[in-house]
Amino acid sequence: MGMTVIYREPYDDAELRIGWPSWDPTGQHGEKSIKYAYRRSDGRIARSSPETPMRILLDLLVFADRCGELELNEEQLNSLRELLARHESR
Repeated sequence: MGMTVIYREPYDDAELRIGWPSWDPTGQHGEKSIKYAYRRSDGRIARSSPETPMRILLDLLVFADRCGELELNEEQLNSLRELLARHESR
């Protein structure tokens, strides 16, 4: 059984999804995951689309930056600034 999707948003030819993870589809453990759901050549979502726990999302971003692999365009950089500003004001 796959992820139980709560939110979805189109992203290029794929979707971004947030939901109860495939390892906890009932949500009984209270952990959510995020997924990049890309399409196969027949248009269906690939079962191998990557899914990761939400709790490590920021750690993945920081790790990519630490390894010199994070490249942000101006739009992404502005989105990140806005996100951080919203969280600083909380």
